[in-house]
Amino acid sequence: MNLLIAFLMIASVHAQEGIVSALKGSVTAEIQGRPTPLKIGSRVHDGATVVTGANAFAVIALPDDSKLKLKEDTRLVLHVPDASKHEPTAVELVAGAVFASVRKHQGQNFQVKTRAAIAGVRGTEFFTAVGDKDAFWLCVNDGAVDVTPTTGAQKTVSVPQGLGILVESGKDPDPPKPYAWTKKLNWKMDGDVEDHSQIKMEYKDLLHYHYD
Repeated sequence: MNLLIAFLMIASVHAQEGIVSALKGSVTAEIQGRPTPLKIGSRVHDGATVVTGANAFAVIALPDDSKLKLKEDTRLVLHVPDASKHEPTAVELVAGAVFASVRKHQGQNFQVKTRAAIAGVRGTEFFTAVGDKDAFWLCVNDGAVDVTPTTGAQKTVSVPQGLGILVESGKDPDPPKPYAWTKKLNWKMDGDVEDHSQIKMEYKDLLHYHYD
């Protein structure tokens, strides 16, 4: 009985962690403001703030088989709830950009939260970034993503496969449309995972340029 209890306790802890499956450059996880360098195989605990440096990236595998790929100069907070709570796995994207490959599980969903908008999915592949003054940009590679602005009318917009959307804080979102430069994105989460697209070079400032 003691062994069974111990096993269940370990499983519960692991259910609230991500594991680094690929990494390059300076990547740290902060718990209560204390940064710890990460390496392949490192565990990323629920509530940790993950930070990638210049020319760095990291792929984090989550307990539900979903994966996140953080580009350089990214800062996000990871929330991985216990599976028994039936709460969504959530990422607070503070700065930078992240790819998400979300596996569909009945009764569960996944959210990316920013100051300007919240993206909610049940199973899809998408890329999202934040720009100056909290501008939020998202494109979908597979499936669909519901985007809800946090200000204004807060009307939810569904972004289908192959399209992207721009949300500026305090404004209604642009209609979803194709962005040609997104064809340069590397969606892989295994093998050759590094994405070489220069996001800042592509759209420079999300508040002033709508690139097609």
